[in-house]
Amino acid sequence: MAEPRDPAGRSLVEGRARVIAIEAGQVLMEPIVSSGCKGCVSAGLCGAMAGSHSLAARRFRIPDGDGLRVGDRVVVGLGQTALLKASWLAYAIPLLLMLAASVAADRLWGRDGISALCAVGGLGVGMAWSRWRAGAMSRRGELTPRYLGPAPEDDVCNDHGNGC
Repeated sequence: MAEPRDPAGRSLVEGRARVIAIEAGQVLMEPIVSSGCKGCVSAGLCGAMAGSHSLAARRFRIPDGDGLRVGDRVVVGLGQTALLKASWLAYAIPLLLMLAASVAADRLWGRDGISALCAVGGLGVGMAWSRWRAGAMSRRGELTPRYLGPAPEDDVCNDHGNGC
């Protein structure tokens, strides 16, 4: 099977979602979690488990899809480049700024307390900058999954965390 690609020819990472609502030309979707969540050490922390309150926060909208109905299971795709950028923004950039601020403070003043405060400041600046950049990516639609088509009938993913 061919690797999924967006209209510009970039590779996409596939996932499954369920149609929650259709309103005003927009389709509201919720990701379908996989069985990997049950075996994950961080299952209770990330909010991806079925029934989790933060699963509702992971809902997303797409423009009206080809005759979709509430309850339909679909295949969605997110650009690999956008996923990589988002990962760097969420994790690497804040940590790198935290470390850089701490090392710079240590070299300038050589005091642990000041280095610790600068580390916290660097982390805060990194998180704020990352949030701003992620917002810009989101406004451009880079972080919104794209509808690729209906999920195959024999697809083993379901809403209860079984399969996939």
